Amino acid sequence: MADATPPEGQSEGQPQLGTEGPPQNREAVQKDARHFWLRVAGAGVLLLLAIGLMLWLFVDPPDSFAAKVSIVVAAAFICGMGAVCLPLGLRNRLGTFGIVAATSAGILAAVLAIPDRSSVSPGSDESPGPASQSSSNSRSSDESGPFTWDLAFFGRCEGFDVDNSLLKSLPARDKLNAEWAYKNGGATDNNIITLTIQGNSDAAVVLKAIHIVDLERSPAPSDISAVYPCEVSGGHLDRRYYELVLDEHPRLTARPGRDVDDTITEPVKDFPFKVSDSDPEYFEFDIAPGPACLCSWKIALDWTSRGRSGTTIIDRGFSGIRTVVTKAEIPYYNLQKDGSWEPALPE
Repeated sequence: MADATPPEGQSEGQPQLGTEGPPQNREAVQKDARHFWLRVAGAGVLLLLAIGLMLWLFVDPPDSFAAKVSIVVAAAFICGMGAVCLPLGLRNRLGTFGIVAATSAGILAAVLAIPDRSSVSPGSDESPGPASQSSSNSRSSDESGPFTWDLAFFGRCEGFDVDNSLLKSLPARDKLNAEWAYKNGGATDNNIITLTIQGNSDAAVVLKAIHIVDLERSPAPSDISAVYPCEVSGGHLDRRYYELVLDEHPRLTARPGRDVDDTITEPVKDFPFKVSDSDPEYFEFDIAPGPACLCSWKIALDWTSRGRSGTTIIDRGFSGIRTVVTKAEIPYYNLQKDGSWEPALPE
């Protein structure tokens, strides 16, 4: 009987050195190698697809919450499939898929939940900067995004609705402003408000949408008068016309521009718009008649530029914009150099 002991230096069951296995074994090895690289390539393609979805999510996210959730779920699914495709000899591929997908979805959701410090979201108590304590109608790009904005009222002649009991003690003409009127229970009288948006550089800023936020409605005062401490001024720019409704469901609706004969002079134009330092946009909001109220409200402007997105809150700095949806009985105008009023204020 032949000696079955393997040669010295060779373990039992190991093929003899210098010998080749049968052809079917070589084919199996080559097949395994092909499968290895196919799985590596498949995992790489899935990884690139997942990265593309993540970049889309963070660079230019969609406005819809459902769309964001769909992208997160798709990226998590692709990450899980990529892990399963890797040639790791996994015993429980379903468990690996679940762990990787759930971890990816959790990380993406956590990152998306971090607030964008570069902007102020609607309804937030976060101050946009030092200008929030100012009574200015404009704000710079450093505080509100990659653009500047400016509010104006009735051609920069802002009138105020004030209680008739205050007519005898109105401040001097240069002190009669929105901050004084608002602090004394008054509001802006004008039903036409204009907003100018201008980019801070030659880079395009896309204005995606506009909303009315933080609306507070109170009963309209019944014993008020309108006071105008200024004269109408300002030039004309191409305008985007909107009707502003301040009821329980505030909204802005694009409408055409019309002249005094009700002939359409400007077609309806709605968001999105683009602005830059050489291409501003000029919006005119006409407050529509409706249920009487003393209303406080703000404008929220959604924008995106150079991979950043944000929502800028436009208000008066010291408070929201305040308007009375009713008509004051008597308008008083202070247009005289000597400070007198027309008609004369009550004694």
